[in-house]
Amino acid sequence: MYADDVGLVAQAESFEKLEEILNEDLSIVQTYCKSWHLTINPNKTTSIAFHLKNRESDRKLNLMAQGVNIQGKDAPKYLGIKLDRTLTFKQHLEGVKNKLKTRNNIISKLAGTNWESRANVLRTSALALVYSEAEYCAPVWGRSAHTKKVDVELNNTMRIISGFVWSTKVQWLPVLSNIAPPEIHRYAATKKILEQIKNSTHLPVHNDIYDVPFKRLKSRYPIWLIESTTNVPEDLWKKIWRYENVVNGRLVNDPTQRVPGFELPRAMWTTLNRIRTEQ
Repeated sequence: MYADDVGLVAQAESFEKLEEILNEDLSIVQTYCKSWHLTINPNKTTSIAFHLKNRESDRKLNLMAQGVNIQGKDAPKYLGIKLDRTLTFKQHLEGVKNKLKTRNNIISKLAGTNWESRANVLRTSALALVYSEAEYCAPVWGRSAHTKKVDVELNNTMRIISGFVWSTKVQWLPVLSNIAPPEIHRYAATKKILEQIKNSTHLPVHNDIYDVPFKRLKSRYPIWLIESTTNVPEDLWKKIWRYENVVNGRLVNDPTQRVPGFELPRAMWTTLNRIRTEQ
């Protein structure tokens, strides 16, 4: 029997107090495991302290399990997300970017001369292969300053679908690929999960969202600030497109609808899009 992905979380004003709380919690967990004939593996257990004290960036927590010191990591992975000390998610998004590069290579093969897949096939493949990876746990890291690392690769995905060259304005990419901009996708995912939390008053996370603490840092954009917005993702995309200043932007009134020619053969589709954008 395995009980993976169990985490202990505590908050304190000093490292010493934090270690005291967590060591007590570990003792309780070990007692519970012993009564149910379970064994904790200290070698697979890690710890990290989240804080903004750069002078203490190398500080590791002194925690013990079964007489073994628990190792501290700079960015341990929990449920598929790398958590760094300041929760910037830089390391995690670097990893996602590298994965997207590999998956974009597959989409490029489908669009190549041997396959010449049509836009609807490329779009479906991209949503399944690329966007599924790019949007995993997006509500968690979607407000990070490093999301551009992922956005660059998603722009490359849309370039492959639409057949655009590098000089094409990025504003055209979502419209002709019929895929909402990355920030709209993340916004929609966050609104969806916030709505689920709102309707689940029995969950502890409900109070974390609706009984929020005072915002101390201007550089942070907590998830609960999104709850105060009422924008519908589709309407937000339309509003953004309305104010975009791109060549021939008047040709598209509703960016959420597929443009004509989506079912054309690859060569004709690519040529049509380059004429549309005067590339």
